[in-house]
Amino acid sequence: MCIVNANYGPKKMRYSGWLNPPGELVIGTSPSGYVTNMPAIIRVSNIRDYLNYLHNEIMLLSDIYDGWVQYNDALIEALDSIPDETFSVDVTPDKHSLAHIFRHIALGRIEWLVRINAPSFDSLAMRVPEWKTLPDGVRFIVADSFPLERTAIRTMLIDTAAAIDTTLKIWDTASLGETYRHPFRGTVYAVSKQWTLVRILMHDVHHGGQLSILLQQHGIEPLKLVWLGGHLPEPGLWPED
Repeated sequence: MCIVNANYGPKKMRYSGWLNPPGELVIGTSPSGYVTNMPAIIRVSNIRDYLNYLHNEIMLLSDIYDGWVQYNDALIEALDSIPDETFSVDVTPDKHSLAHIFRHIALGRIEWLVRINAPSFDSLAMRVPEWKTLPDGVRFIVADSFPLERTAIRTMLIDTAAAIDTTLKIWDTASLGETYRHPFRGTVYAVSKQWTLVRILMHDVHHGGQLSILLQQHGIEPLKLVWLGGHLPEPGLWPED
């Protein structure tokens, strides 16, 4: 029997187990206590086969993008902390209010994720009053058709985050390379699901940072968005030595 410790594979976790002479690899847990979703026994001929198994393992996107949905909790807490008299006041050089930015985050999720047929986003798209279609066939939201009203924006942020959560729990890493046709400024791109998901994740974080700065300039400091960096899930505890 030989002990196997591998910091390898898409999880980038440190797996522990032991390789029995017949080639049965018994998987334990990582030092952080993370239990793998692999079967308890994997038949391999050698450690190299074991490492290849980890490298090719298919994972749910909820494992890859863990923390994204919780970032929405920070956005909601920030939205709820803004007084009515501040919510609709212009705060940017281009005459946009905090309401505009929150709305932009919610609608951006819909505009892009409906393009990759993410679950529930077709029905969310139907709740946007007006869309326009460019000559090349690309559809985009007419943002001003959606009300700059706190309750409507708040509800859409919550509902789009729930739809993202559903998507991540259904799709797996095997689907990330799937592409769709997307013309933009005279060039036709093959845009992958991976590119689109990362684009919207970064869009959330980009405008969340913008809101963090603007809110502090108005003396508003919501805990999760400003001081906890978006309130990602709390990490696991290191086991006792």
